[in-house]
This record gives sequence, C-alpha cells and structure tokens, in this order.
Amino acid sequence: MSIQHLGLYSRFFVLFTSTTLLLVVFIILGVFAMSEDEAKQIVLERHQQLFAMMTDVATPPVDIEKLKVDAKKNRVQIQINSGTKRWHTSQELPLQDELLVTAEKLGSLYFTRHGSKYYLLAEKNNSWIIITSQIANLIIYPSWLVYWPWLIVALILFVSYRLLIGQLKPIKAAIDSAKQISAGNFEYKISHHPKNDLAKLTHGLDTMADELNKLFSAKDDLLLAVSHELRSPMARMKVSFALLEQNEIVQRLDKDLNQMDVILGQLLESARLQQSNKALHIDTYFLPNFINEVIEEHESRSRLVLDGEVPEIAVAIDNGRIKFVLRNLINNALTHSGDQQTISISFAINDTHVSMAVKDQGCGIAKEYLPNIFEPFTSNKPVNNLGTKGLGLGLYLCNRIAVAHGGFLTAESKLEKGSVFTLTIPYCT
Repeated sequence: MSIQHLGLYSRFFVLFTSTTLLLVVFIILGVFAMSEDEAKQIVLERHQQLFAMMTDVATPPVDIEKLKVDAKKNRVQIQINSGTKRWHTSQELPLQDELLVTAEKLGSLYFTRHGSKYYLLAEKNNSWIIITSQIANLIIYPSWLVYWPWLIVALILFVSYRLLIGQLKPIKAAIDSAKQISAGNFEYKISHHPKNDLAKLTHGLDTMADELNKLFSAKDDLLLAVSHELRSPMARMKVSFALLEQNEIVQRLDKDLNQMDVILGQLLESARLQQSNKALHIDTYFLPNFINEVIEEHESRSRLVLDGEVPEIAVAIDNGRIKFVLRNLINNALTHSGDQQTISISFAINDTHVSMAVKDQGCGIAKEYLPNIFEPFTSNKPVNNLGTKGLGLGLYLCNRIAVAHGGFLTAESKLEKGSVFTLTIPYCT
C-alpha cells in the first residue's frame, strides 16, 4: 500500500517518523565523523599504548576463543599472521604485504585504508597483528568526504519538505478555492483532486461552488424579472399621479414613487452588470471632452473644480455608465459637504490605466464602514448633523461598472477631513 492511500494523519505520522529517525542517525554520524587526517593524528598521539595493546593479544599462548569474544564485544576484527600460521576472530582479513603497499607509518604502527575499511598494523617478533574497527570504519572518511552526513541531513530535509508540500497541495488548493468562492467567483474549479480522504474536501468545495452559482443565478434572474414586471405598473402609476389634482399629499406620493423608480432602475442595472462587460455598450471617447461634458451637464458645476490637466488620451467606455459613476461620486461628495465647499476632480495616469479622483472636504466616513463601502445595501451612518443616508446601491453599482470596464473603484476617508473616491479604468494605448 502506497503512502497516497493512507489517511491524512497516517501519512503525516509516517513522514514525520521516518524523517526524524533518519535525521537522528545522520546527525549522530555528523557529530562523531572525523577525517583521515584527524584519525591519523589520534593514532600518532597514542601509538605506544595502541602498540602495547595490539601486541599483547598476540603474545603466546594465544587464546583465540577468548579473543573472538573480546573482539565481538568491542566490534573489531583481529587477525594474527605468524609465518604460515593465521588466527582471525571472524572473517579473514587482507595480508600485511597487501596492506603495507599503501600504509603510512605512524610511530610504531601502520595506518592504511583498503577498500572501504581502515586498518592498523603492528609487527613484533616476526608476527603481524592486523585490526579493523566497525565503529572507526563508520565515522572515519576521506578528508574531502567528511561532511557527507551533514549533506545527507540537508538532503533529507529538502526531500521531506518537498513531500510535505505534496501532501499539503490539496489543502492549498482548497484554500485557494475558498478564497475564490468568497470573492464571488463560483466558476472556479480545483484542477487536481487527490486520491485520498482530502478528495472529499476538494470535491465538496467544487460542488458547493456549483450550488452557489445556481443559487445566485436564480436570484439574479428573479431580480431581473421582478424589476421588469414592476416597471410597467410603476409607469402607469406615475401617469395617474400626473393626472391627479396636485396637492401636498400627491406631491409627497409622487416623490416616493420617483424614489421607488430609482431603486428599481438600480436593481435592474445590478442584475445586468452581473453579466460583466456583456451589458456594456463600448465606444471610444477623448477623455478631456468627456470630462467637460460631465461637468457641464451637472447642475452644480460651479462647485466642481478641475485639479490639474485632464490627460489627453482616449478611453473605451460605456458613455452612460461611466457618466453615472462620476455623477454618483460627485453627488455623494456634494451631499456630504457644506453648501459653499467645492469638489475637486484630479487625474493620474500610468502605462495602462487612468485614475479619476473626486475629493470633498466633508464630514468623512468612519473607518469601520470603509471595507464594506462597495457592498450592496450598505451605507455609512451620518456622522454629522446633515442626516444624509444613501440607499446602499449607488456605490455598489459604481464599483460593478468599474469592474465591468476592467478597472476598479477605491475609497479613502478621514472623519472631519473629507473623502476621496477614485475611479481607475484602462485607456487606449
């Protein structure tokens, strides 16, 4: 059974346990590892004691059985060559003539590496004692290779990291999917589903996105249908009110009816803009002329001030909808400012986008309302005695129009200092 078919916790347990064990082994090796030069220095410093110990085991009579027990206990292999006679504690070792070819004399001993093992040789009374240690062979390496345990540790950590990333990839995909869904992108789908218990999570998120997409599509269709159906009786009611004898009650009802008509129009526009740029009627306009039209058509144009030059560029926009955005931003600025205060309109441009900022010196917006200022049916509470309050759809529609044009809308505000709403859209390069 492969690790992919284990449960999530089992996979992490296997990965953590195996990584920990390997790290412990190779860290221990790294701590105790020594180079050949260091090993030679130790032998040279203690060659007399080592020579005495080695020659002592070869002093007749040799108790080979006791020697085997001691060698096994100390994890060494010993061989004694005396003329044609040989005694060894386990397997037969190379002869001294073969080892002396590459051996280096260190005091009264000889030190050499043969194959993958290191050997110490001592000679006394025409007898040769040859010893190799399992522990020494494990911790002594050529000088250029002495750091290999640490390289293995680094490799283990890297491989473990890559394996961990692989195991967490479905979780990351689920997080990305949740972010897309929370942002309203119900078309987003997870590209790869794991073959384990996390598949329930990833498939569940895709299913949830599909269901939410159906739900919101049904809501938009219902909103569009109801708004259309209400438009006809609303028009007949307005005609009827126009034919009635005018008095205060009729005028008040007519005003409320007009406000309802505005709300219906905004609801219809909201439903249409859910289809993004499919609802737009794009044409190209020279920006200075377009801005001049917006200002000249406004009833409070005397209070509108251009701060700087309008960039001489062309923009591909839906004329009516971008005018709606700018008029809405200007009207909001005027509503929340004093009667004598002016509204400034400034511009900024980069390689691809142009920004149009509408700035007022009004009461400002409390910080807690700014993050949701472009959400539908959201409006900031009045912060001064003007008592103004929006319907909660205007800025939402403005933002939807900006997004449909491939741009965005931002808001900055400080209480008692004023607000700046900035529309940013691409321009024709």
